[in-house]
Amino acid sequence: MALGAAGIDITCECTTDLSAKQFYIVILSDDNTVALASTAAETVFGVLQNKPDGTAGESAVVRILGLSKVTMGESSLAVTALLSTTAAGTAEQADGAGDFCVGQLVISADSGEIGTVFVNPGMGTTHASDA
Repeated sequence: MALGAAGIDITCECTTDLSAKQFYIVILSDDNTVALASTAAETVFGVLQNKPDGTAGESAVVRILGLSKVTMGESSLAVTALLSTTAAGTAEQADGAGDFCVGQLVISADSGEIGTVFVNPGMGTTHASDA
C-alpha cells in the first residue's frame, strides 16, 4: 500500500493539462512553471500532488521534499532503490550514468501502480560506477 505523508510542497504554474498525471515526476520548464519529466537525465523538480488541467490560474502542487506517492514505471524494484524518471514521467530505477535521482524508493509497486518515494532531488545523478 502506498504511503503519502506531510512534506514540503511548492505551488507552481501549469500551462499544460496534467489532470491525468497526479503522482508523476515533473521538471521546472520556465519561471515557476512545471511540465512532465521526459528523460532520466533531466534535472527533476519533484512529484506532482494534484491534477491541474492547465487552464489559466490553475496551480500545480509539487512535493519537493518528503514522502510522496509516485506512479511507478518499472516493477520489482528493491526498497531503497534510487529513482529517476521514464519518458512518460513515471518512476524507474536510476541505473544509467547521468540519471538524475528524484529520491529513494520506500514502498515498491508494480509498473502503472502507486508506490512511495522519499522525494529528495538533491541526491544528484548516478555515475558510471553506480550503474
